[in-house]
Amino acid sequence: MAMKYKLTFETPSLQKATKELSPLAGASFNPNLKNFLIEINPNLNSVKFTARDDNTQASVRVKSGVNVEDFRKEIPVASSEEESSHIFALDAKKFSALVGQFVSERTFLEISPTECLVKSGTGKYSFDIMSGNDFPRIQVPRGQEESSLVANPAKLIDGLKFCSFSLTKANKNIESNLETIKFDLGEKSFKISATDRYRFSFFNDLEPPEQQKEQTFCLSSGGADYLVKTFLAEEDAGDEFLFDIIGENVFYAGFFLSEYEKEVYISLLDALTYPDILKNVQEKFQDEKGNFVYLADINLDKKELNKALSRMKLMVDERNHQIVLTAEKDKFEMKVQSRQYSGTKSATEEVHFEDMVIKEDGEKEGSSASVALNCGFLLDSVKFFDSEQIHLLVLGENKPIILYGENIAEKYLLIMNQQL
Repeated sequence: MAMKYKLTFETPSLQKATKELSPLAGASFNPNLKNFLIEINPNLNSVKFTARDDNTQASVRVKSGVNVEDFRKEIPVASSEEESSHIFALDAKKFSALVGQFVSERTFLEISPTECLVKSGTGKYSFDIMSGNDFPRIQVPRGQEESSLVANPAKLIDGLKFCSFSLTKANKNIESNLETIKFDLGEKSFKISATDRYRFSFFNDLEPPEQQKEQTFCLSSGGADYLVKTFLAEEDAGDEFLFDIIGENVFYAGFFLSEYEKEVYISLLDALTYPDILKNVQEKFQDEKGNFVYLADINLDKKELNKALSRMKLMVDERNHQIVLTAEKDKFEMKVQSRQYSGTKSATEEVHFEDMVIKEDGEKEGSSASVALNCGFLLDSVKFFDSEQIHLLVLGENKPIILYGENIAEKYLLIMNQQL
C-alpha cells in the first residue's frame, strides 16, 4: 500500500509530546476524544499532536528532533498552514503507552491511507488511522481581540496551584459548580479563589495588565490542574509563557520555543452559577475596612509546625480526623482525643511559637479560644507557603482559622472549624 509520509522522531521528543497530552485523552465519555489528533506539515517540517477532554484541549508541535518525508505524488500549493497540513487520528492511550517504552534513539512512523506503522529498534507496531475530521476541537473565536490576562505569568501558575488546594481530596458531595477556580478581574485588581465549603483559598498577589476590563469567570479545576502540572515542568520557558482570554469564553495558554510549541485552550464556565459563599465567608469575619477580626495571630516556624502536625495526625481518630487547637496568652497547644476502641487514646503537644499577638477585638484580652479542625487539611495547607514562618490566625472560639505567610494581603487559606 502506498506510503504518504514517513516521520522520523528522536524518541525523547516524541515521548515528551505524547506524555504531556495523554492525561487529557480518554477522560471524556465521548469516544472521539480518546484519540490523538495528528497534523503533519511538510512545509514546516513539523508534527502537531492534540488531545482534549470535555473542557480542555492541548497541542504540542514538535519542530526539532523530527523529519517529515512527503511521498505524495502531487503536493498541492497551500495558501495557509491549515491547508498544508495532513490530519488524522489514532488511539492515544495505546500509542502513548507504547512510545513510552521505547529505548532506541529514533522512532519511525510510516503513514499510509489506512494505517500508521510504528518502528523502533527491532519492533514493528501497526495502528488503525481514523479521520481527523471527527475530532471535536474546542471552538476558538476568530477575529476577536485577545486581552493579555496577567503581567507576570509565573504568578498566575502560583495562584492556580495555591487555589487548587481547596479542591484536592474534596468531599464526595461537593457541588459541581464549586469544582472550579473563580477569577475576579478589576481595573486595579486581580484575584483568584476556590472553595469546597470546608477550605477557602484566596490569592491576591497578581498584577493586572494595563487597560484591563472588569470581568468574572470560572476555570474548571481539571483545566487548572492540567496547567499547573504541565507548565511547571517547563520552568525554563520563563517569560515565554503567554496567557490570554480569547473572546469571552476561552482561556488560552501557550509558550513557543525553538524546539517545540505548546498551546492549551480551556472553555470558561459561567461565573453566574457560582455561589456567593466566597464573598460571604470573608464578610462574616471582617470589619468594615476589610480586616479580619481575630483573637490571636500566632507566628510559627513552618518546619516545626509541620513536624508537630505530622505527629498529631498519627493519633487522630480516622472517622473525623479532628485536632483541637487552643490559643491563650503565652501558650499554643494541640490536642487529639480519640474515640473508644480506635487504637489510640489521646495526644497533647505544646507548640513553640516565635510571637503571639492577642487582640481585644470582640474578646477579652488574655482569654483563650479552642478550635476543632481537620488535621489533614491543616497539615496539607502548610506546604502551600514558601516562607520560613507561617502565621495562624485564630478568629475566636469555635470559629475558622486562617493561615498566611509574610503578608495576608497576598494570599491566605481559611479552614472551617468542626464541632467540638
